[in-house]
Amino acid sequence: MARFRSTMQGQRGLASRLGSKASGMRVNVNGWDSGLRIVARVDRQGRDTFDVYASGGSNDANVLTHLLTLQGSGVILTGATEYARRGDRVLVNARR
Repeated sequence: MARFRSTMQGQRGLASRLGSKASGMRVNVNGWDSGLRIVARVDRQGRDTFDVYASGGSNDANVLTHLLTLQGSGVILTGATEYARRGDRVLVNARR
C-alpha cells in the first residue's frame, strides 16, 4: 500500500508516482544550476518525514544543502541559516 504520493505537471502532462513505507520517495526538480530534492521517509517513531535540500541543479545535482525537515505540522530548520548568512532570502512560516 502506498504511504506517499507525488504528482508533477510538465510539458507531457500530469504524472504521479507512489512510494511505500519501505521505499520512501525521492523527488528532484532541477534547473541548470539550481534545484530542489525532497526525500519522503518514515522516521523511527512512524511519522511521515520530508527532508528538503537545495541542489546544484542538472549541472551538479549531487551537491546538496539541507534546508529543512518537515514532520507532521512542524518544521525543523537546519541548513537555512547558511543561506541567511550569505544574504539569500529565506521565508519560513512554521509552528515550533
